[in-house]
Amino acid sequence: MKKWTIALVSAVLLAGLTACTDSGNNGKTADKPEAGQTNTDKGQNGNGQGNTESAVKGDPASIKEAVQASAEAKSFSLAMNIKQSMTQEADLIDMDSRMKLDIIKQPFAMYQNVVMNIGGEEDTKFDAYMTDTEYFAHDLITEDWTKMPKESIAEIKATFSKMQTDPGAELTKLTPYLSQMKAEEKDGKRVYSVNLTGTGYETILDDLVKGLIGDRPDADAILKTAKVQKLQYTATVDSATKLPQQIHILTDVVLTVDGKMIGLKQDIKADYSGYNEVKPIAVPEEGRKNALLPPTEEELQDIQQ
Repeated sequence: MKKWTIALVSAVLLAGLTACTDSGNNGKTADKPEAGQTNTDKGQNGNGQGNTESAVKGDPASIKEAVQASAEAKSFSLAMNIKQSMTQEADLIDMDSRMKLDIIKQPFAMYQNVVMNIGGEEDTKFDAYMTDTEYFAHDLITEDWTKMPKESIAEIKATFSKMQTDPGAELTKLTPYLSQMKAEEKDGKRVYSVNLTGTGYETILDDLVKGLIGDRPDADAILKTAKVQKLQYTATVDSATKLPQQIHILTDVVLTVDGKMIGLKQDIKADYSGYNEVKPIAVPEEGRKNALLPPTEEELQDIQQ
């Protein structure tokens, strides 16, 4: 029972943090780049030869074209790496996670693979399959399958960040800061970057820290008073298609929660590919046959006693 609980908590944390899957018959797409690398990292033609084109100053407002192009895409794949350290008083918690997703927007369907390590303990590894009405999780260590109750699906879906489910909506968060943004074009890419410090960045911080503060009634107040010591945001877009290729975020934020200071440092890199190429996503028959519902709160209390 403990294993499925860890897997579910991991899914919610990763989804809140706001991270190209292998070929197969369950919706995974083929030939995706390794996490942290896009097909264009080898050069404009992907042949490793590189380019000598000089960077040209771009228009920050053109990021809106990427928002529109992303909105029109029907599906995409994502590889996401998250490195996070959280400090509270003398305590330090490190988390390293790698995530691969396939997303179909309408009707919504998602395949997710997660490998996550907290504090150097044993890795948590699981697959998840989700639609608007179903959520199945497969623990890749114990091989256990879990099916979440239908009434919990909307709540689970709400934990996923825009960076995961809608890169265009994620980029929309940057439009209030166009005057502070730098844009340049080189080697078939548009690169937008902005560096922020201080307070007043609740919209951007929301997805980044929701896994930490959750749905607390004072969540808005916590975000409003969050002190941003570093928020470096870089988005790379394909010049031809206008589609996002990568979002990279570096953060160093101090939050005040219940009167205590919490330091949060994150290095989040999301690589997008396979637009409009994701195959239909289906729960394996093995999962449908063997999945169990999670224990109720009462059952968990009995187990603990």
